[in-house]
Amino acid sequence: MPNSVAIAEPPASNNSMKNLSTTVWAFLWFATLAITVTIFVLLKDEQEYATLEKLSMGGLLWAESLFFGYIIYADKFSRSSSSSAIAFQATSGIPISFYCLVAFLIGLLGFTGIFSVNAFIIVNLLALLGWLLVQGSLASASQVVERNDHQMIEARAFYKKLQMNFSRICMQVKTNHDEELFNLFQHVNDESLRYCNPDSRPKVQELENELTEMTYQMIDLSQNGSLDNKNALKNALTNFKQALILRNEYLKN
Repeated sequence: MPNSVAIAEPPASNNSMKNLSTTVWAFLWFATLAITVTIFVLLKDEQEYATLEKLSMGGLLWAESLFFGYIIYADKFSRSSSSSAIAFQATSGIPISFYCLVAFLIGLLGFTGIFSVNAFIIVNLLALLGWLLVQGSLASASQVVERNDHQMIEARAFYKKLQMNFSRICMQVKTNHDEELFNLFQHVNDESLRYCNPDSRPKVQELENELTEMTYQMIDLSQNGSLDNKNALKNALTNFKQALILRNEYLKN
């Protein structure tokens, strides 16, 4: 039976640093909002705002909030190793940053009076639509890549397990101080197993089950360095190599 492996907990210091990072970003967020509002108040000198100026200030506050909100969200979920969190962070940063920059520039231009109210609203909606389309496309693409990666990992699970078990046999044979037998196993490992097709297919599943059973049999035999077990290991190794070659041939067709 394989030994159980304890899952390491993330150090408390790392969590503390990330909590501090989130706090700092939150402080910068509210400070930026306060500065923006203060600048607008000072520029207007307490006069009543026109509709376009109110929209412009709202656009700037929206762009700043979205930018800092994304940073805080990404910083928080960077502690998660879930594929969904990683996919979000990988696909969201550039589109959100670019959209925030565009929205901020539109807000500044709106404050100068270069837009009418209707034009300001239309330009902002077009920028928002463009961001959502790009964001959706990148998110869909990341999901496809993530799904393909998951399928590849599943397809290669057999091969990784086979390599691990075979390495275990090699080490056990070497522990028994049988140099001749170890060289035979190492030769199969270097010349056959290492260059074996790692991708599994349904049509070779039965043969892969046989290879797995062979490795378990050889693990049991390698526990005892007697002459009978040594001869049995040689025969088992020959059968294993033949089955491995046969599997590779099936995968080529």
